[in-house]
Amino acid sequence: MNHDTLPRERPVIVLSAGRTGSTLLQKLLNTHEGLVIWGEHDGFLNPLMQSWKAVSRSKWIPDTKPRGAWLLEKPRLRWPLADKRRLNAGKWTAWDGSFSKQSFNSSLRQFVDSLFCDNVPQTMRWGFKEIRYRNIEFMDFWSDLYPEAQYIFLLRNPIDTCLSFTAASAKESKEPISEDNYQMITRFIADQRIKPAFSFFSEAVNKFGGVSHTVIFEDLVEDAGKVLGDIECFLELESGFDPGKVSKIIRKDIVSQRKETGPELRQMLSDMAMPLLEKELELFATVQRSHRKS
Repeated sequence: MNHDTLPRERPVIVLSAGRTGSTLLQKLLNTHEGLVIWGEHDGFLNPLMQSWKAVSRSKWIPDTKPRGAWLLEKPRLRWPLADKRRLNAGKWTAWDGSFSKQSFNSSLRQFVDSLFCDNVPQTMRWGFKEIRYRNIEFMDFWSDLYPEAQYIFLLRNPIDTCLSFTAASAKESKEPISEDNYQMITRFIADQRIKPAFSFFSEAVNKFGGVSHTVIFEDLVEDAGKVLGDIECFLELESGFDPGKVSKIIRKDIVSQRKETGPELRQMLSDMAMPLLEKELELFATVQRSHRKS
């Protein structure tokens, strides 16, 4: 990590699946006076990432000087008929554009800065939490834009995550849900939400392990002080998190979560999810054991 960069040039990005406690973690991180973590923004950076990818991969857009820079040079603008440097009618100009890869990235960085950190003090770290950026392409994009960025991955027991998703879906339904429909919802959530999230986590840790830190939701609930202390060391933050606020937030959020489902429904959903998420449950257990040993 380059310690010559200003704290605000080192954003902290919290990535997780939905229903894993990312809002709880965001609240806890914001009890630190040197840190501001914004909430979700509906994944609006994804289209910007696609633009960045197109420019980065283009063979026609130069790294530094724009191909069309010559169009604004004085000899071309004066256009004296006898000047040998006048516009060549035979010159192919289709890709003589106004920007380079370097200037595009600089403008993109200025735009993102203007949205997230224009009002953040120079001495303060900033970041956001989002559930819509669970792909390596986004991390490549963000790391190119902010080379000093750090990432926090949040994992929760996949069975409990699936159960929380299913319970939330049932809560939105105006009609009673049959056991068969619960089974269908559970399978959909396992295949479309949980499995991709764990697949992304495995790939991201392998590629960005040096600039990332993993938080286990269950450990956060059990001992928030230790987990936040580890985050503080990882981010190299001074001072500390507010223990009074941390305790109050934990108590309020956990009580609210436990009201989501009754014991009978919880057991039925757990039994449905278990055979669908065996691989993910095994990975979670391995990561959790590793964290508790360290």
